[in-house]
Amino acid sequence: MYDARIITCQGNVVRCIVGVVKIVRNVYHGKKGVTECVLMRESYREGGKVKNRTIANLSHCKPAEIAAIELALRHKDNLAALGSVAEDVGLREGPSVGAVWTLNEVARRLGIDRALGPGRQGRLALWQVIARAVGQGSRLSAVRLARSHVALEVLGLHSAFDEDDLYANLAWLDNNQAAIEDSLFRARFASHPRARVETALKTVAARLDGCYAITTDLPVTAADARTIHERYKDLIEVEDAFRTCKTGHLKVRPIFVRSGQSTRGHVVVVMLAYLLVRELARLWRGIDVTVEEGIAQLATLSAMTVTVEKAGIELHKVPKPRDLSVRLLEAAGVTMPDFLPKRTADVVTKKSLAKARLNN
Repeated sequence: MYDARIITCQGNVVRCIVGVVKIVRNVYHGKKGVTECVLMRESYREGGKVKNRTIANLSHCKPAEIAAIELALRHKDNLAALGSVAEDVGLREGPSVGAVWTLNEVARRLGIDRALGPGRQGRLALWQVIARAVGQGSRLSAVRLARSHVALEVLGLHSAFDEDDLYANLAWLDNNQAAIEDSLFRARFASHPRARVETALKTVAARLDGCYAITTDLPVTAADARTIHERYKDLIEVEDAFRTCKTGHLKVRPIFVRSGQSTRGHVVVVMLAYLLVRELARLWRGIDVTVEEGIAQLATLSAMTVTVEKAGIELHKVPKPRDLSVRLLEAAGVTMPDFLPKRTADVVTKKSLAKARLNN
């Protein structure tokens, strides 16, 4: 017979049968993004065989509440020991969370995460896009960026990666470019016909010299002359986009790759990052900062890593942001989480800067 205990979680009563009980986390990548299912599972013997059953679904609980349940399970045979746990609680500076969390939320709204897909390659591609918006550099620098930001935690990556994985991911992006573009187009223009606007100079008569006509394959019922003319004038935004990607915030060059396929994949990353930058420019138009400055400001919002050494618990507590960060988050419609779980893998680079400097 197992000893029955009662645990409350956000006002919900969870019946916990204390035996060989553990907390199991399962991560799912779906259309709505990455979700985590947290279950309390029990292992028991029946007929000489080891079986498992689910005692409770803790997915609705806060990370701190789940951590408390895990702590209680570790000390279930000596609950009095929990009185000294506070002495073992440690705090240290954790990874940067503000910029990556915000960019990931914007990417989700724009359908970028859905277009890239929930698999490992899609997650790595999304990190390359976010890393491009945060800091412009090589695949090696993107790996270093992941070490100081909550890349694995936010994107749901549970295995490590290095610069070689990101270089290989560029080829994946090149091979899937058409499907990614189609998905983004459907997400944005699902109710609009695909338009093709052409410009042709009229040279039939001298009086038309210097004039031009705009033709389109759209029917009159879909767009009138004024709408077509306004869309043509929007080409200035296309020029601005190229300027941002080439010499502005995103700096497509230097490319740091060798093969044609990697180059094309790199350009896909830059163009997807531009979607994030453009959307943030729209959201932050009422705040006196550039997008680059806004992202840098949010990058200063770092988590505090909370550890309970004896219990083996570690999680990231997100502090209250500074005033400017609050304004940026509110304008973007982004809410920061209270806690983030610790990463289950680490990110390492194959190339060591220290060794390279010593060799030089």
